Amino acid sequence: MNFLLQHLELHIDETSLLQGERLLEGNQISYCAEQEKNLWVATVEAGRTHEIEVKISPSRVTAATCECDRFLHTGMCGHIAAVLLQVRNVQQARKENVRQSTLPRRIKLNAEMILSAAPTEDLLAFLREYARQDRSFSLALKARFAGMVTGIGSQEKYVQIIESAISMARKPDRTLNKKGSQQLFGAVQELLAQAEDHCARELY
Repeated sequence: MNFLLQHLELHIDETSLLQGERLLEGNQISYCAEQEKNLWVATVEAGRTHEIEVKISPSRVTAATCECDRFLHTGMCGHIAAVLLQVRNVQQARKENVRQSTLPRRIKLNAEMILSAAPTEDLLAFLREYARQDRSFSLALKARFAGMVTGIGSQEKYVQIIESAISMARKPDRTLNKKGSQQLFGAVQELLAQAEDHCARELY
């Protein structure tokens, strides 16, 4: 007996192979383990308990034994076929686990990584440029940080923000478009949240 485990179907008679497949699918292999290097020991429950030993070194089947009559007469049986199929499955699973463990772990790029890595001056330059190009972002930026700006009265700052939001939302017929209305609502919500926070901290 000397053949590649990977190609066992080419070297086992059809009767034994079909029986082995049925035994494997029926979960009738109650025990299967490599007890020593290249020596696999298994137990198959098929009518009665059959003990099987197979030697595989390292990928070739070099010997196999079973207690059943068919093996004694032909040198092969369904019990051995079932165990060889099981061992092949185990080896393939091991190889896949090794392959997966050696694959580089994919790291997902996110905004937090960018903010941590980018120099402050570059971030400020990007924010300035983006605010010039995107009116919606500019409005959100003003609403979020206007309270930190000194030199302009609070009322004047917030009036300007509301006027900007209304201007963006207004259509040629002076009605408000849906997207603009949502931006206006968002700006007002941000200003109200800041006002509530200031009141809570008694910053009048």
